[in-house]
Amino acid sequence: MNYWIKRLATAFLSTLCSCGTPHIDKKYAAKVVKDALSLSCDVTAQKLSGGFTGAPLFKVTADTKHYVVRFLMHKTKKEREREIAILQIASKGDYGPHVYFADVNRGVVIMEFLQQQPIEQQARQADSLHRLLAQLLQKIHQGPAFEAIEERNVFNAIPAIIQNLQQHGSCNVPLKKLQDIVTIIHQAVAPSLISVPCHNDLHPSNLIFLVNCFKAIDYERAAQADPYFDIAMVAYAYCEKPENERILLSTYLGRQPTEIEIAKLYLFKQIAWMYCAVCFLTMIPDHLANYDALKVSTYADLWQERIDLEKPEHKLKFAKVLINHVIANVASQGFANAIELLHRK
Repeated sequence: MNYWIKRLATAFLSTLCSCGTPHIDKKYAAKVVKDALSLSCDVTAQKLSGGFTGAPLFKVTADTKHYVVRFLMHKTKKEREREIAILQIASKGDYGPHVYFADVNRGVVIMEFLQQQPIEQQARQADSLHRLLAQLLQKIHQGPAFEAIEERNVFNAIPAIIQNLQQHGSCNVPLKKLQDIVTIIHQAVAPSLISVPCHNDLHPSNLIFLVNCFKAIDYERAAQADPYFDIAMVAYAYCEKPENERILLSTYLGRQPTEIEIAKLYLFKQIAWMYCAVCFLTMIPDHLANYDALKVSTYADLWQERIDLEKPEHKLKFAKVLINHVIANVASQGFANAIELLHRK
């Protein structure tokens, strides 16, 4: 089964327990951490929202120490082995949460709880913030390799999600146009693609700011891939102005970027926006009929708005803004120039 279709199906099935599987709740999570780490103090737990698959995830508190326990029993043993191996690489590389305990057979991982620190609006424009993000990307991309899985490639992921949306009758969304755009960009960047360890899902909720550094969590999609998708996801989330993006890319490269590298990032940003949009649409199938009638603002206005993305109507709004933005960009001379540059490479 295609990885993405399987992943979407798992999101609805992960709360079901097979025979012999313990009921995973707060009490069980607290007991697992207390027993695994041999804690003598009182231990409490609270449920956290999991990743895209809905994997059971809990914050566990023992005195003043906080942990995260993640349960992977809904995955195959091979998937558990792979995810735990990547979490341990991220832990040792100091760009992910520290792993205190992992058991493949039980499908349990106990990690450090990383407390997100607030970023003031003024700080979002600081060069230092974008340098910290570039340093995180360097740690991931220059670290030990992850197991290569072709289906984790974003150029396979987006078409698989689009196919799933089409099967659910999402006729109001310009999915065919998005598919065509993915194909055009893939053909242009294909000769320049390289393979390094990548997170592949660096949206803001997976980036934890710790004042002196950033760390990344949730490595479900991590695999060998082209680094520009990770860079584009970070740029999309944190680079409100062109100068922010220049600092991010030049710090990451250790030099000023070439025209080719700037064009490649521009094209990967279109991919990042499309990826985020179709992921949001997948979460709200019952609301897609409202797509055509929905009035939305421009992409630039999104930076000024504070919307609650837990609400389905806001997910739909956000997705439509991103899709409109990509379609407008594709019609621009800047897009044509970037495609031409990459084809000449």
